[in-house]
Amino acid sequence: PNGSGKSNLMDAISFVLGVRTAQLRGSLKELLYVNSDGTSEADRPRRGYVRLVYCTDDGEHISFSRHIQPGSGTDTYQSVYRINDRQVTFEA
Repeated sequence: PNGSGKSNLMDAISFVLGVRTAQLRGSLKELLYVNSDGTSEADRPRRGYVRLVYCTDDGEHISFSRHIQPGSGTDTYQSVYRINDRQVTFEA
């Protein structure tokens, strides 16, 4: 039914799997909030991750995660992808 969040769910799955589409809104920096622990923003760079766990019919769990961390430049961010906690490269 309309308004049940189907497209939000598909956006979330696409994001964690690294699907590159113009329909995913915002930049990586806009997705991450800054913690307010009393230190300056420069001392606490934004970072985060999201994990999707798929359960197979035989009970096996496969974990897909996307870690977002500061890049080499100012205000740049990079994604690190993992399957079952092993880093993998993004292949389209």
